[in-house]
Amino acid sequence: MRLAASMCGKWEAENELSRIHAHLEGLVSERTSALAEANRLLRAGEENFRSIITNNADGIIIFDKNQVVRFVNPAAGLLFEKKPAELMDAPLGYPLIEGETTEIDIFRKAGSPVVAEMHLVGTRWEGETAYLASLRDITEHSRVKEDLKQSLNNLQEAMRGTIRAMAAMVETRDPYTAGHQLRVAHLPRAMAQEMGFPPDRVEGIYLAATIHDIGKISIAAEILSRPGQLSHAEYNLIQHHAQEGCDMLKDVKFSWPIAKIVLQHHERTDGSGYPQGLLGEETLMEARILGVADVVEAIASHRPYRAALGIDVALEEISRNSGVLYDPQAVDVCLKLFKENRFELLDIDRFGNAHIS
Repeated sequence: MRLAASMCGKWEAENELSRIHAHLEGLVSERTSALAEANRLLRAGEENFRSIITNNADGIIIFDKNQVVRFVNPAAGLLFEKKPAELMDAPLGYPLIEGETTEIDIFRKAGSPVVAEMHLVGTRWEGETAYLASLRDITEHSRVKEDLKQSLNNLQEAMRGTIRAMAAMVETRDPYTAGHQLRVAHLPRAMAQEMGFPPDRVEGIYLAATIHDIGKISIAAEILSRPGQLSHAEYNLIQHHAQEGCDMLKDVKFSWPIAKIVLQHHERTDGSGYPQGLLGEETLMEARILGVADVVEAIASHRPYRAALGIDVALEEISRNSGVLYDPQAVDVCLKLFKENRFELLDIDRFGNAHIS
């Protein structure tokens, strides 16, 4: 009986072992099939990937981790005017920054250089870490952009010339303050630069300052040049020059709020200015800067009704009334420029000739 039981147990164990072995063989077979299918799909994916980049209209170049060229499609060959094989197995010679788009100049054997836009991304190539660069010819786009930039520069220069002519027109009517607008214009430009304004905004405040008194064209020359004290009515008439200047400029399509700066350059922090009686930040920062510069130049320079009082008196005036009449930030910057000897008022005559005052 014990022998029979032992034989029966052995038979059951062998059967179980056979079942386990058969199951494992099945698992191995399934895994092998799955791996084979995965490998087939991978090869198919790689072939599909290679087909896509080979036939892409953009130039495609693949580099290995050492930035050596491992693949070049026909479109990239055309960009360089070389056979793809000529570019293989060597660095391309351009900085490669993953994830960034850069412009590169491609110098070819014949014809003009080509400007190309190159974008680099990480990828895998033949099982290794690699980088894929896509290149697109943007020569025409770049040329058009440069032409537009040049046209804009020409238009801006024409506009500057027009503004200078307008400024000169004002000066001819007021010989005692010839050069005043240009003398003023250099100071707010320096102040705006010191305050960290971007170049375009600095340019705007300079141009506005260059014609800030254009409204004086509407005032009789004998009033502007009168050596004696003005009457109350005459002073009120002169006060209208800010509004007159704004009205002259408001329909001109400037890139900056020049008309508004001209309108507000006599406003004061406490609301005592003209023509609108604006308070503090109700006035454009550009106008507040120009207002400080205008006062400094006016006090420091000669006027028909008095001799020049000098720069020290001018700086004392804006310092004493900082936060009352004048914007404190603009005052601080103006004082800093003069105290550190980084700015001097220029003596600019009616012909535009500049001298240190």
